[in-house]
Amino acid sequence: MPKPTIVKHKEVWCIQAPYPAFDRPELIVHHWPIGRCDRRIEISNYENAEVSKGGCSYEYVLRIAPYEHVRIYLKDHGKTVSIDTIIEPIPCPKVRKGIETRWEHGNWQKYLKNQGWVTA
Repeated sequence: MPKPTIVKHKEVWCIQAPYPAFDRPELIVHHWPIGRCDRRIEISNYENAEVSKGGCSYEYVLRIAPYEHVRIYLKDHGKTVSIDTIIEPIPCPKVRKGIETRWEHGNWQKYLKNQGWVTA
């Protein structure tokens, strides 16, 4: 699955955070507006850079060099509202004819007679 990245969406710098829907084969992509960083950086230099979740729900961490990180905080902290949400279908992966597939707990699975349900 794709990782959260820094993007400019609708003229606003955002964290693009994709995650699979739990109960249906869809990828939900939220665009969370960035409020501030804990260090002064030019955010445009890090467009499309991957970020990881921080300690809080409104915090992401950008690695700018080995052992050097910048904390990025979302606008309005825990009350941040996504400026845009995109829902994309996740197609079923190709499997041999006759193999049963299903969407379960956020990923595609296939049924194998000797192993049962496994990730496709």
